[in-house]
Amino acid sequence: MKKNFISQYFSLIIILAALIGIFFPSMFRSFGGVIPYLLALIMFSVGLHINISDFKYVVNLRYKIFIILFLKISCTAYLAYLIGKFLGLNLLELVGLVIVGTCPGGTAASVMALLSRANVTLAVCLTMITTILTPITMPLIIYSLFHESVELDWLGMAQTTFTIVIIPIALGLLVKKKNIFGPNALDIFTNIAIIAITLIVMIIVALNYNIILALPVKLILSVIILSILASFIGYIVGVMFNLDTASRKALLFEFSILDVGLGIVIATIFFGKEAAIAGVFYAVWQNIVGPIIANLLINKKGDKRK
Repeated sequence: MKKNFISQYFSLIIILAALIGIFFPSMFRSFGGVIPYLLALIMFSVGLHINISDFKYVVNLRYKIFIILFLKISCTAYLAYLIGKFLGLNLLELVGLVIVGTCPGGTAASVMALLSRANVTLAVCLTMITTILTPITMPLIIYSLFHESVELDWLGMAQTTFTIVIIPIALGLLVKKKNIFGPNALDIFTNIAIIAITLIVMIIVALNYNIILALPVKLILSVIILSILASFIGYIVGVMFNLDTASRKALLFEFSILDVGLGIVIATIFFGKEAAIAGVFYAVWQNIVGPIIANLLINKKGDKRK
């Protein structure tokens, strides 16, 4: 993966996007309706990055991959619920934090895996599989935790997730197979995806800037604790299965670097903008901490599998 200016300074760009959204909210408030389309564009980019041959590595893990997938899908979500309950978040804050926990691994997880010399193939495969399963797993987990306290449109949530995740990914796969955009498509659409994520952050921050300026300490702590514990759990899962150091590092990022853009969209559409605040702060947090962790891990011995 070639690093250019946009990908190299991704973390700084996200922070600047959040600041722009806070200081110039009127510029972006009217663009709330474009968020699902921006996310679909990101998912299209994910589709362009998928190589079916990568799944061969996952097959070689046999039964281990099913347990890893189960833990990846369930641990962060239910951990988010426990953290939020313990710290006394209100209902919408708690729902938002759980939605963050249900998000699949983000493409940034693969970038961090690459930067830290982790097992990129494992990171990419887990991101692909968990993303494809999201239209089922996200509504199911949210329903299991909140069906008695909030009104949930389970079918609508599944359909929306399917529309903005699976269809764009399938189109990305088709475009890649037909080589419609030529050899530079990956680099171009990677940059477009980063720009789309940046715009999502700016719009969500602009829509919620009053709340963000008075961001509850409990919610800040919840996001930070979730990120730290998810990283720890991911690494420990690798230790449990006696995976090599490179694979352990990949799991660390896969459990903690999430596709919160998807979570922000789902939270906004089905629960309102207050529920999206956890996702916005998590997006900023993970893009600050991720490169720092990658830099710390780069000197740890691991294999060179890409």
